Amino acid sequence: KKKKPLAGPPGYPLIGNLPSLGANPHLQLTEWRREYGDIYRIRMGLQDAVILNGYDVIREALLKKADRLSDRPYMYVLHELSCGGKGIGFAGYNDEYKNRRRAMVSILRRFGMGKGFMEGKIHEEVLELRKNFAEQAASGEAFDPSRLLGCSVLNVICSMILGARFEQDDPLFHRLVALMDRTVAAMGPSQILNVFPWLRFLPGLGQTGSDVFRCAEEIRDFLSGVIRKQRSQLNNNDDVSDDVSFVRSLEAALQEDDQVTMIMQGASDLFIGGAETTTTTLRWALLYLALHPEVQENMQIELDREVGRERRPSLTDKPRLPYTEASILEIQRVRTIAPLSIPHAASQDVELRGHHIPAGTQVLVNLWSVHMDPAHWPDPERFDPSRFLNEQGKVVRPEQFLPFSIGRRQCPGEQLAKTELFLFLTTLLQHFTFELPEGAPPSTEGVMGISLSPSPYKIRVRPR
Repeated sequence: KKKKPLAGPPGYPLIGNLPSLGANPHLQLTEWRREYGDIYRIRMGLQDAVILNGYDVIREALLKKADRLSDRPYMYVLHELSCGGKGIGFAGYNDEYKNRRRAMVSILRRFGMGKGFMEGKIHEEVLELRKNFAEQAASGEAFDPSRLLGCSVLNVICSMILGARFEQDDPLFHRLVALMDRTVAAMGPSQILNVFPWLRFLPGLGQTGSDVFRCAEEIRDFLSGVIRKQRSQLNNNDDVSDDVSFVRSLEAALQEDDQVTMIMQGASDLFIGGAETTTTTLRWALLYLALHPEVQENMQIELDREVGRERRPSLTDKPRLPYTEASILEIQRVRTIAPLSIPHAASQDVELRGHHIPAGTQVLVNLWSVHMDPAHWPDPERFDPSRFLNEQGKVVRPEQFLPFSIGRRQCPGEQLAKTELFLFLTTLLQHFTFELPEGAPPSTEGVMGISLSPSPYKIRVRPR
């Protein structure tokens, strides 16, 4: 049977379609879907990349063709960041990766759900965040919530990985926060080196890559120092439970030759990936709730009725808070923070809907095209939590809802992220109302970096 050649937009010599992608490539890729269909190719420099759009095609590729489309392409910056493909996020799809992922998912599940351990840790940080927001409310001034949210989420990750939290005035914690900020800031400009690795030899552009690698190495050194200290303390106390930290659990689960590197990279993946993405989702949440006070009020009415204001919300309350949960799901849909996920690659030649994709081809999964598809989400830019509620007011999750992707590369930190989002937002809304200062409302278009983040904005916090 003759295979159909992949269509795609015309590009330029040497650079391909890169100039057309702009600052937010997911928007242009979704626009090209109208002209070229659900599967098309673009030229990234001198190499082809296949773009997958729409739920049906993405589901077929990542579930039915998962054995051939779960690999990662070689990308210079990501390869160097991950110590040559160690860890989870950027590793190739092989037996070592499968063992690492299995161990990490099992441990994350235990920390995210088991024994109330992680819920207690998250509540510690929410309490600290409440104090900080109360101080901002007392000042009456509008402020950018990014730093306060970021510090609280980062401390949740510290509690899980290292078994201990930091006071926010701890110089060691300040160093870690600064490292995270530098890493996030350098990641965006460094992406051009994934397409043209030779640019690293040019003044200026080469420095961009060096900044990212230096930050990542410093984060690993930071983790290594804290973990060595922790290991020494644990070795002197044999009665300490393995639940003390993610690292101790991972040490017990991984039996690879290069165990230390694997543990450091796995922990680093969680720091860079888990902290930044959850913080970004919370930033979008406060922005959209301030832009839609009627949604915020409905969430607060439900919280007051089912939880009250005296006790803190718990995961056990979630079944009684359907509107609140639906609002969180709608925030994740309307602003998909990983609109193109992490690039996949074909490990073998594969045929998808009559199209031939050669082994080694980079494959971009356009999750934005799923969440902004008017065939499944009428008027997709409209913020409407009722999309996730049935006629009885119960939460429903359409299969076209993929904030953590699907398949063998689905985000391993999904359960932890869900727990954080629910507990942070319910506790904050229990005590505060978020409002925008006077003037033009902030943009909701977003800025693409490690994730799709809102442009900086300010809010006012009013105690309830």
